[in-house]
Amino acid sequence: RVDEHAKIRISVPVHFKNHEASPGLKKGGALNVSVHELEILVPADHIPEDIIVDLTGFEIGHSVHVSDLSLPSDVTPVFKGDVVIASVRSSGASQSEDAASASES
Repeated sequence: RVDEHAKIRISVPVHFKNHEASPGLKKGGALNVSVHELEILVPADHIPEDIIVDLTGFEIGHSVHVSDLSLPSDVTPVFKGDVVIASVRSSGASQSEDAASASES
């Protein structure tokens, strides 16, 4: 049995919201998710259901790191270093379209 205030190590899923508010995704970019679950230290009575990343304003080339996450004050990520959670990258199709546009200019 665990004391409800004891800190435990647990993995919680990372979810993404506001895909439609990301200019990079609207332009055909792809969301490249590097971390699907985040390992955290948290009091047993405050375990979050998930970690939400808001994609609003994300352009192609934008990355979100662990340090960028809005975590409750009692949640500590276990990762060493500032790991990339996800990034918006050019998709193959949009790169081809960009190259075609550039060659037409």
